[in-house]
Amino acid sequence: MQTLRPAPASFLVPPAPQLLRTAPPPAPRANAAALAAASHGWFPSPHRACRRRRRVTRSASSGASATVASVDDAKKDVLIALSQIIDPDFGTDIVSCGFIKDLEVSEALEEVSFRLELTTPACPIKDEFEQKANEVVAALPWVKKVDVTMSAQPAQPVYGGELPEGLQKISNIIAVSSCKGGVGKSTVAVNLAYTLAGMGARVGIFDADVFGPSLPTMVSPENRLLVMVHLL
Repeated sequence: MQTLRPAPASFLVPPAPQLLRTAPPPAPRANAAALAAASHGWFPSPHRACRRRRRVTRSASSGASATVASVDDAKKDVLIALSQIIDPDFGTDIVSCGFIKDLEVSEALEEVSFRLELTTPACPIKDEFEQKANEVVAALPWVKKVDVTMSAQPAQPVYGGELPEGLQKISNIIAVSSCKGGVGKSTVAVNLAYTLAGMGARVGIFDADVFGPSLPTMVSPENRLLVMVHLL
């Protein structure tokens, strides 16, 4: 009989990233009246304690107003609420990361709309970001409607200088490579090219294998003219 052992920690599934900032529990605050009573040997009367309790309750309830005075104050409330959401990659909130764009609040101070711009459209927790952004803003007492638009930052050119003439009209480049032969680079490249072409894109394939290019045997181009370019 074979004994099953638990898998090591390195093979366990990592926990899901925590998006909301969790504040540590506040330290217990000493009661000033209790400290005074303990030091002086007297205790406040019940009527005085009741008046103090009612006064504290009124001040706390007045601070939780369901309205805001202006659009600027409303935007500050929204940004404070959104700063609870933490990007697990950068380790800071999405407001500090500059992800919040086009923040708008209606004149009636009831509707909020903004754009959440991530660094990449392939962000694996994009849906979680959108859900949390809706939740924290909708939790504001004066908000009745939230409209969140998800977007991604445009790709920045990686070539610092002027592009070569042959690449100036190319919008996107997908590189398929490996450090070993016979693993299916050409197959993947051809399937990508035909899929993108079927979606309406204008696609070209460049086979950089100088020893044995396989594209001529995998595709049937209309123009079979072979052009040799000598680079000095």
